[in-house]
Amino acid sequence: MKRSAVLLIGAILVLSLASLAAAAPLKIVAAHNQTSQENPYQYGMLKFKEVAESLSSGEISVDVHAGTIGTNEDELVEKLKLGAADVVVASPGFMTKIGIPEVDLFSLLYLFNSFDHWEKAVDGEAGQTLAKIINEKSKNTFRIAAYWSAGVRNYYGKKPINSMEDLKGMKIRTQMSGVVAEFWKQVGAIPTQVAWGELYQALQQGIVDCAENDYTNFSLLDHHKTVNGKF
Repeated sequence: MKRSAVLLIGAILVLSLASLAAAAPLKIVAAHNQTSQENPYQYGMLKFKEVAESLSSGEISVDVHAGTIGTNEDELVEKLKLGAADVVVASPGFMTKIGIPEVDLFSLLYLFNSFDHWEKAVDGEAGQTLAKIINEKSKNTFRIAAYWSAGVRNYYGKKPINSMEDLKGMKIRTQMSGVVAEFWKQVGAIPTQVAWGELYQALQQGIVDCAENDYTNFSLLDHHKTVNGKF
């Protein structure tokens, strides 16, 4: 497998909440798109639940949904807008669908040299500026609670990639919006939309030739064991 130099950027979008001064505990629905319970997203959300409930002394109750509200991140952002979820994990490319194109900055491939570089950027001026833009452009509807990384994104497909020429004509399952899809188009691949929960079958049946994601997520779902996920 070829490892790309880009880190997966996630951001927890939080629907702005009113004061906690209520008699009953405030119930928060927290969701991510991964269906596996053995997943960094699930572990992170469970930790969020633990901390929120502990620090609020029981005034906050958190329900964690692992892929039950949506298996696509654009679904989760839409559910957030509609009020069906209060906290979601979403990659920048999907977050642009709320009408804030600046978010796609962190989707740029090969933007960061290392995890430390990424961490300094999102915890520093760049991350703070982007969080402010999201809050202001959404008119205080959305807020960034934290930045999240699931690891380095990897190519995996039916053949190894030794040069950009090897990508020409390859149908790759990837994000369909913004700079990510444009990158794959520019190197000759064909960005293809497949729901995350359907990707195993798409790789096995040849609907797509390859995909890209972080190692933890695709290995947990055995994508690397499919016909078109071996390299």
